[in-house]
Parts: sequence; structure tokens; C-alpha cells
Amino acid sequence: MRWLKLHPEDYRKMPWKNGGGVTEEIALDPPGGSWEGPSRILWRVSMAPVASSGPFSIFPGYDRLLAILDGGDLELRVEGKEPERLSPRGRVGSFPGDVPTEGILLGSPCRDFNLMVDRARSEAMLRFVSLDEEGTLRSKKSVGILFAAQGEVGGRGPSLEGEPFVLSPGDCLLWRREDGDPEAFFELRGSGWALWGEIIIRT
Repeated sequence: MRWLKLHPEDYRKMPWKNGGGVTEEIALDPPGGSWEGPSRILWRVSMAPVASSGPFSIFPGYDRLLAILDGGDLELRVEGKEPERLSPRGRVGSFPGDVPTEGILLGSPCRDFNLMVDRARSEAMLRFVSLDEEGTLRSKKSVGILFAAQGEVGGRGPSLEGEPFVLSPGDCLLWRREDGDPEAFFELRGSGWALWGEIIIRT
């Protein structure tokens, strides 16, 4: 099992595809991949400040999961669906990247966390976890994500060869299971919130 711990200084800042803001790209597969062509991105994890209401960029063939990290609420308006209100540490929104979608601020600016996957080759889930309530997390999926959304996240697990780890706010732990690897599981400690994501890669 391969794993990687990332810090905010490792993230790459880049303009939104539609030019409406700036994204902090946490990680993507393959590294240096593009949205089209032979090096087409399989998945990407990023976060971004949202200072004003407006449309989301269009990403044909991708599914998106969106969580609000902090700030005000955001109303997700996906064409053909009822509007959905997203709040910090609340429900995670999902929408196709190739369907016109708007984000409407319901108060102050916010910061979001975005997981995108190529729907032809993969699928994903994303949820908030309270460290006060969930001490152990397990996964048999291909790729896993643990992001420290609020407060310090610590723990250990056999997937890290028993080594303890600490994530400061904004840090991200990624791992990938290969064929024959045991399930990943982590015994967590802390008093804040984390985002837990899993990606299934179809072969």
C-alpha cells in the first residue's frame, strides 16, 4: 500500500477553468495529467475560496463531489434538479461536471473542497467525519483521502505500518491499495472534523 502526506505548501494554485477564481490543487492522478487526451485525469482533489456567486466550470465526462469547509452556506443549482443547500460540515453535494451548475452564496464567502472523478473509469464518495464520534475508519476501495478540515487529526493504522501520524488543519493524507493489499483502517484521535473520501477505480 502506498501513502502520501501533503501539506498546504505542497498544493498548486491555478485559475479556474472558466476564469472565475483560483483553485488549490491538492493531488491528481496521473500527476501532470490533463482533462483531455491520452493523459486524461482519472481523479483530482482540490479546494477553493468562493468569493461570489457564479457558474461552475464545465468538465465533460466527470462527476463532482463538493463539500463546504468553512464560511457561509452555498446553494447548489444543478440544471434539471432542485436546488441543494450546502453548509460547513454538512451534506456533500454531487453533480455531473458536464451539466450547467451554479453556486449561489447565501451570506458570506466560503471555501469548498472538491473531488472529481472520470465517471467512465471510476466512482467516488465523500463525507465529513467527527473525530469525537468516529474513532475507526476502514476502506477496501482503490484510493483513500483523509483531509483535516478543522482541528488536528491524529492516529495510526496498519496501512501506515503502525506509524502514528498527525495532520494539521489543511493537511491531506492519500493512500492507494494495490491488488492483494489488506483493507486500510485508521484509529483516529482529535476533536475536530475531517473529510473522508474513497475512490473505486474500475479496471
